[in-house]
Amino acid sequence: KYKDGYGKFKDFTGHFDSNKVEGTKEAISSNDINVIFEGAFIYLDTLIRADVLIRRGNGWELLEAKSSTKLKSEYIEDIAIQSFIVKKCGVNLISIKLIHINKDFTYEGDGNYNELINDTNDITSEVILKEKEISNYINILIPLANKKESPNIPMGEHCEKPHKCDYQSRCEVLEPKTNITSYKILPWVSKKVKEYCLKNKIIDLQKVPTYLLDSNREGYAHDYHKIIQNVHKTNKPWFNPGLKSSLKEFNFPFYFMDFEYVNQGVPIIKG
Repeated sequence: KYKDGYGKFKDFTGHFDSNKVEGTKEAISSNDINVIFEGAFIYLDTLIRADVLIRRGNGWELLEAKSSTKLKSEYIEDIAIQSFIVKKCGVNLISIKLIHINKDFTYEGDGNYNELINDTNDITSEVILKEKEISNYINILIPLANKKESPNIPMGEHCEKPHKCDYQSRCEVLEPKTNITSYKILPWVSKKVKEYCLKNKIIDLQKVPTYLLDSNREGYAHDYHKIIQNVHKTNKPWFNPGLKSSLKEFNFPFYFMDFEYVNQGVPIIKG
């Protein structure tokens, strides 16, 4: 989001977003509204959207929803930015909770979702401690947002932590062109391979010591990383020897579905 000369906020398509901020103010002031979803707040030129706010007596409870099944350290900073700005906008926050999906929940098809959400993670005290640093974060980040050139920092492990950067492809096009195949094409590269290659400045998949290449990934052959490396060394295709016999067990037509095809956060299918 960014702010124009009229004090209204736009998204990157150019649509004004100030109505959501004003609408949230009205909802906070209303005695008839006790739950607010995606409330919008602005302070220090920073716009946040709070997942859920629930009125609790004279104050409000902030709920942040995450798709993971447990608390992660980076969530505290994320939620602290929200709570800091919400409070600066005059809202009395009395508690802050992380909510996430209960991985042991099974939907019985009866419309009962009472056990789906776990909201037992009260992180109020941790967030309040982190709030003290938020204004400094904002003061550092706002000037960066106005810079027109990328920082002159080489790619590395920091591009993957705490999450994979969405803009790696933009940095990769600036890297020197090469004909070698990087070891990074290996799916689920192990930490020991990454550390070895970083320490020894190895990029070429063919130069990675074969003894390092194994996989404990569930559902995959133990040596499939070695198979991938060997294909690049020999420049010959590889087929699983059991593929033909496996395919003979099925009759046309074949249908293929990605597992995420029915991977709802809120299940709708019984079982």
